[in-house]
Amino acid sequence: MHTDVLLTLFMLSLATIPFYMLGAGVLHRMGRVPNGLETISILSNMYTETLGVWAWWLFMVGAFGVLFSTVVSGLGGASGMFADCMAVLGVIDPKDNRARLRVLRIWAVGAPAIMSTC
Repeated sequence: MHTDVLLTLFMLSLATIPFYMLGAGVLHRMGRVPNGLETISILSNMYTETLGVWAWWLFMVGAFGVLFSTVVSGLGGASGMFADCMAVLGVIDPKDNRARLRVLRIWAVGAPAIMSTC
């Protein structure tokens, strides 16, 4: 399992670095530096200026898919980790699966609700 994780990390790094360099090169040539909330508009402009206006929708659908899948997968792991943390801290009984499931569900609903208000 450790070898699998290390190989995956290595391969994903090799695949990500060229895209990062390509994006940095295009943004540098355009004289733009993304910062804060304007990052999305600057990155979408990078696509629309090179591919055309129709690419804005392609970028937005892709960006939503990437960000949404990241939130969903992170939430799955975080809610399980939070339930385990409550068991380790003694807030719930580690052998009580119903209590663990209740904490997991509360975290899975509550965490995104709280984060979306910030």
